[in-house]
Amino acid sequence: MTQGGLLHHFRSKEDLLLSVLAQSEQHDVERLFSEAAESVAAYYATVVSLAADNARRPGLVRMYNTLVGESGNPGHPANAYFEQRYARVLAHDVALLETGVARGELRPDTDCEALARETLAVMDGLQIQWALAPGAVDMPTRLHGYLDRQLRAISTAGTGLPAAPAST
Repeated sequence: MTQGGLLHHFRSKEDLLLSVLAQSEQHDVERLFSEAAESVAAYYATVVSLAADNARRPGLVRMYNTLVGESGNPGHPANAYFEQRYARVLAHDVALLETGVARGELRPDTDCEALARETLAVMDGLQIQWALAPGAVDMPTRLHGYLDRQLRAISTAGTGLPAAPAST
């Protein structure tokens, strides 16, 4: 496709990259999150699977990191996309944790919003560290460890995640 053809469909390079990210996210949602998780532990295990998938797509992860960083500027074309994405993911995770509290799976004093925000921060932080030094950071294993510790601290049974899958 020519540059003119691309510009016919996308106003800028950022618009093209956002379209790629949106399509990738939609694919991940349909593949991994289309059915409601039966428990917080099951959801966290799926999130670890997503991290393992991301470790196999370095170009997409680097593109995400670049755009999310640049989108902190309110005038950036990706600003609204990432504001909406983070709000959507945060709301989903908070609702899932609140459901875990309501089912008695999680302790009643669980601060669902704080935990959801921390989980997003850990995931993004691990992605940045992995993008900078892929051989030094095992993203899925580190995320599994964090989520396992988190779940052990908030679950009423004191249990964590099943054993981590073999690293990528």
